[in-house]
Amino acid sequence: MHIAFYAPMKAPTHPAPSGDRRVAQLLWRALEEGGHDVSLASHFRAYDRAGNSRTQQALAREGGDIAAKLIAGWQADNAALRPDLWFSYHLYHKAPDWLGPAVCTALDIPYVIAEASYARKQTSGPYGAGLEASLHAIARADAILSFTPEDEEALRPVVKYQACLHRLVPFLNAAPYRAARDARPRHRDAIAQRHGLDPSRPWLLAVAMMRPGDKLASYRLLGRALDLIAEPPWQLLVAGDGPVRDNVEEALRPIGSDIVFFAGEQN
Repeated sequence: MHIAFYAPMKAPTHPAPSGDRRVAQLLWRALEEGGHDVSLASHFRAYDRAGNSRTQQALAREGGDIAAKLIAGWQADNAALRPDLWFSYHLYHKAPDWLGPAVCTALDIPYVIAEASYARKQTSGPYGAGLEASLHAIARADAILSFTPEDEEALRPVVKYQACLHRLVPFLNAAPYRAARDARPRHRDAIAQRHGLDPSRPWLLAVAMMRPGDKLASYRLLGRALDLIAEPPWQLLVAGDGPVRDNVEEALRPIGSDIVFFAGEQN
């Protein structure tokens, strides 16, 4: 089956690392390992961070134009890559799917969503247009894969039929972790040498992007919590980078320069 894959929040090919991108990549790989031919429908990012109605209207227009071009191309007589199914990952009021429903209706193909969220409380909020577009997509979906029971319960009143809801249990590619476990002493020695850690002490690991908002607040909370421990027997290795790295280092500095070490951005 040829599957058109789309992620309105962040494409799996986006240059900025994030959990969202990683999950998209894992879903893509899972589909391929299931024997399907997967291609990226569009790089179009429909994300509105600020809740601006004009931004949402502009995104809707741009999305409509992109959908129309995709439909025209796939409806052509020589459209060898016409998809059999459309698969959208992670849509909600800040990043709705302006493409999939229109394409699926025009081509008469199934529309599948993984991780759709519907927040009714946003009805009268600044994301009204995005919420309405998400609701339209959710109601149009032939199948929805939910990662959490909370998302599934919120979707029940608005889906086309209850049987389209499916729970997707957590998964990952365990092979790299098994390989790392088998070579643990060698990896541990290499990390100790690279970052100046003591291999005889336990290590704590913190991994997160260093950006304003919740991420920085979490780093500050971590710093305050760990600073309560007198003479800790462990060392902390922090993997990540971003525009507020100086603030993160300041938040963790009281723990001690011989306790906290920074690895920077890692792939």
